[in-house]
Amino acid sequence: MGIAIDLLRGTTRSDLLAGALRLRGFIEMFSGSLVDAEWFFGEADGLYRRLDDRRGMAYVQQNRAFVSFMSGDLTRARQQLHDAAETLESLGDRNGVGWAIGLLAFVEFFEGHFDEAEELADTAIEPAEVSANPRSQRPEMPAR
Repeated sequence: MGIAIDLLRGTTRSDLLAGALRLRGFIEMFSGSLVDAEWFFGEADGLYRRLDDRRGMAYVQQNRAFVSFMSGDLTRARQQLHDAAETLESLGDRNGVGWAIGLLAFVEFFEGHFDEAEELADTAIEPAEVSANPRSQRPEMPAR
């Protein structure tokens, strides 16, 4: 991944470089290197800002919410996900909104807010149902 980033730095394709930096952030995050993940997400965010790519910025915000969650800052994760969902909604990105709301449901579930988590999960799945996505079959919720 580092070689790809180095090669892309020598091109005029800032959009591709931003995507590669974001992907590297994922790799670092899921490897447990949260400081490095945040650095790569910050680099990607800077490029998306220069490109005025609101969608890219919102996706980075979702990624940063994962870092916040993994760092134990659930209040910040929640706010980042709300902000990302709002931006993605304004752009008409139903998939992105679904991811943001779904991740927000996970945060609520983690905190033991099961009713809120279920409501958010229902909200997250609605856009997929509207588009008749067969993978969006609503699973039955287990009895509590």
